[in-house]
Amino acid sequence: MATATRTTAPETGGPATTRSELEAKGYVVIPRSNVALRPPKGFVVDGSIPGLARKGSRSTFLVVQAESPYNDPQDVVDELMAGFNDEATAARQGLEFDSVTRLRVDGRPAVGATGTQTAQGAEFNKAILAFPSEGYLVTLTATLEPDDPVSAGAALAVLRQARWASKAAAGGTGFTITPANGYEKQTSSVGLVYTLNGDSGPGVAQFLAQESMGAGATPASSRRDAARARFAALPGSPEITTEREVDIAGLPGVELTGAGREDGRERYYAAMLFTDDGYVLLVGTFGLDRYPADQTRAFRSMAHSFELTS
Repeated sequence: MATATRTTAPETGGPATTRSELEAKGYVVIPRSNVALRPPKGFVVDGSIPGLARKGSRSTFLVVQAESPYNDPQDVVDELMAGFNDEATAARQGLEFDSVTRLRVDGRPAVGATGTQTAQGAEFNKAILAFPSEGYLVTLTATLEPDDPVSAGAALAVLRQARWASKAAAGGTGFTITPANGYEKQTSSVGLVYTLNGDSGPGVAQFLAQESMGAGATPASSRRDAARARFAALPGSPEITTEREVDIAGLPGVELTGAGREDGRERYYAAMLFTDDGYVLLVGTFGLDRYPADQTRAFRSMAHSFELTS
């Protein structure tokens, strides 16, 4: 995204609403975000995602709110449209969209899409909605099991009714990271995010720690394959250069490094740590065009500093 000044609410949409006003209308403000949703029947707030989840299933509504300064929200939407319509990129992530459209959410320009995604040996129904707001890029993603009573179209309707709360809801991640020298923490609803010197924009050196969304336990014999598949599904579809087993904070895992498929100028580090009910993903990326110095050592240091707090 563009990297200039941070916009304010009047430039991107209607006025924000207080949490009490939203709750009176049946909304819940998702932890670590300003986004409020009306939960469909059977869905409850899950702070670990963060978003909504149907207990006993893999159906979720994920809220990603990350700092992404911009000048013009319409430019952001134009870029989002181009991204959603990139069939090759979508295919690498197992996505197939049957509808991509411009719309508005709480007065803000947005892009919405419905379709399916093949993952973990199953085809999930999918609804995605993305929009800029107050210097953030917000992405709302509904992932629904094939037999879930909520369809992709109904899920998009839920996302279109999202509202922007005047104050972000509190919530912890359940883990900590010690940042490497020069890395600064960024505001994000999903996990922990650090960037070198607080930079933003394409090719930025960034490290992300994120918990899985009810993926279930992975047998020891399948962990390497699961890590390879998750690594290949990262934006840019990197190819693996190195791979080894690790143990971090008492969790078994697989550590991988690699480079982007297009020209190899985008570099990747990832450690996938397996838990009893899912996994934690630790990912570092940087562009060689922007940072001549290799950041892999810094990424590995942050990954191996990972500690559970709850």
